[in-house]
Amino acid sequence: MSDYSFINLIREDEKIIIAEMLPNEIKKKVLQFEMKRSKEVVPFINKGVHQAFNEAEQMIIVRKSYDEKYFSENNANLTLKTERGQIVGEEINDEEILAELRQRDDVRFLSDNFVKFTNPIRELGEKEYFELSSAKIELITSVNLKEYFSSVTVGLPSIESVDYIKNCFKIPNKKYIIAIIGFTPKKNK
Repeated sequence: MSDYSFINLIREDEKIIIAEMLPNEIKKKVLQFEMKRSKEVVPFINKGVHQAFNEAEQMIIVRKSYDEKYFSENNANLTLKTERGQIVGEEINDEEILAELRQRDDVRFLSDNFVKFTNPIRELGEKEYFELSSAKIELITSVNLKEYFSSVTVGLPSIESVDYIKNCFKIPNKKYIIAIIGFTPKKNK
């Protein structure tokens, strides 16, 4: 794709720190970090990042200062699944739902906002894995990227990848959203 004018539109947002195409050497290293996570005792599958890398091209966007409610409404979904794909745990950011879940006997909190359901039917010896979905584009930018591409995926890298990206781009250790945006150009554009 020769027309990258959409990047300038994204950069116009004062909350955007970085918006640029992702260099191949960084892509390769991030993929290595994400693949390493998939081999942990309880594997972590970063579906959003893998989907972003399956698009034709990738870019990195770093966004600062976000509103917590806005973030939780547009964020990727973290779930704990069985090998058969049954959801047995999930991250929940809605305080009302969390309050209700705290009252239930069939829920165990693994962190302040990650719950594990204790009553799903499992097969003997069935393994579990964490899966992080893609996020909504609105998490990163108000620019309608779907206008420019046939498909767009927002992947949120895991911690080791984030640390690597921060180091590569000299990003201060503050609360930023770091995303890999995968996109496939429209055919006749």
